[in-house]
Amino acid sequence: MSDTNTTTPSTPTVNNTKKRFLSSPQDIADLKKGRFLDSIMETAGNTSAVNSLALSDTDLEKIALVLKSAFQDDILSLIKPVVDGVVQGLQSRLDLLSHENATLKQENEDLRLRVNSLENMIDDAETVQPQELLTTYWYTRDRGRQYRWHHYQTV
Repeated sequence: MSDTNTTTPSTPTVNNTKKRFLSSPQDIADLKKGRFLDSIMETAGNTSAVNSLALSDTDLEKIALVLKSAFQDDILSLIKPVVDGVVQGLQSRLDLLSHENATLKQENEDLRLRVNSLENMIDDAETVQPQELLTTYWYTRDRGRQYRWHHYQTV
């Protein structure tokens, strides 16, 4: 009962020579562009590359103006949102600082009024009231020294 190479493998063999690639819509569009350009070149009957092109100065100036305009538009479209964002940020910061400044000015004015009020209260407390002397008393204390004590009545 000897079997000569008649056994089947336990796992199937995998063919690793084929590779599958996933395509993206961009790849398909690029492929379509290439085919479209090839078809244009074939219909024109010119499939060879152009080595030189002779243009007049006026044609070059027109091309330069078109390119300049296109570049300016592209640059402006890139810069404008950035500048607008910066301006809006600065404007909101300015509004916030203006509001805080007005608040601080009001608090400063309130504090000045409070200080003036307190100074007036101190001045009123330190002002000598007119008084009438009622009696002068003499008394002795500490080794016979005599001291005078006045009794005043506020008028």
